[in-house]
Amino acid sequence: MHVILHPGFHKTGTSSLQRALVAHDAIMAPRLRYVLMTEMPDVIRAARKYSRKPKPVNLEAFGRGFEAFLDSLTPEESRPLLITSEDLSGLIPGKFGVTAYSASTPLMSRAVDGVLRRFGKETKIDIWYTTRSPESWQRSVYYQLLRGIRLTESFAEFQKNWAQAAQLDEVVEATKQSVADRASVDAGQLEECFGKPLGPLGVFLERYGISADGLPPLPIENVQPKGVADELLAINRSEMSDAVATEAKRRVLNKHRSAGATRQAAGEPQ
Repeated sequence: MHVILHPGFHKTGTSSLQRALVAHDAIMAPRLRYVLMTEMPDVIRAARKYSRKPKPVNLEAFGRGFEAFLDSLTPEESRPLLITSEDLSGLIPGKFGVTAYSASTPLMSRAVDGVLRRFGKETKIDIWYTTRSPESWQRSVYYQLLRGIRLTESFAEFQKNWAQAAQLDEVVEATKQSVADRASVDAGQLEECFGKPLGPLGVFLERYGISADGLPPLPIENVQPKGVADELLAINRSEMSDAVATEAKRRVLNKHRSAGATRQAAGEPQ
């Protein structure tokens, strides 16, 4: 049996890959079995908790929950099994006191143990991270946080304060060393997907030798419109109440969405 764990990271094309899997479900079904975040809510909740409070008891709770989830899956040799969720690396840095992806390596090590216990020691396990260049990742995270919370830092301030969190390759290397005797670890950078019709899904399929025949490209969603970060920052810094600010940000985002600025054709560079 072949199990592929895809633990993100956030803002590295994970949603694009997952949307493409769902959109092409009928075509992909004979080639790949996949599990998304919505199918393992208890596992995701435990991973998030561990990233907030990295205590051994919380890591073990994640491990037990992950093994219970695996018990619900039927072992199969004919198709690889992809388990994909960026929250398998914990919460995105910037929320609830989480400052980096330090939870990812222990979570993946425990997940590998769970796979081996449930599916046997002969199981082939790959961990595949999606990454992004530091500044590009910081800009994307900054935009998401501007939308979701009352972030008032300038991007320059945010970039300085969150420099370590952007070192995604260091997390990949730490995980590689942690599971070297039990699983293989690889990474694909989002920038490699630019100009490729199938985006992150195409890179994933090529990496693991899965056919992409018959898969049409999909448009890229959630593109950051030019100038919108400045609009959101101004709202966050205003004297509006939180409720009024939330509504103001919603109107700004809807304006750009209606203008088609949050979507672009597949294959275009971001």
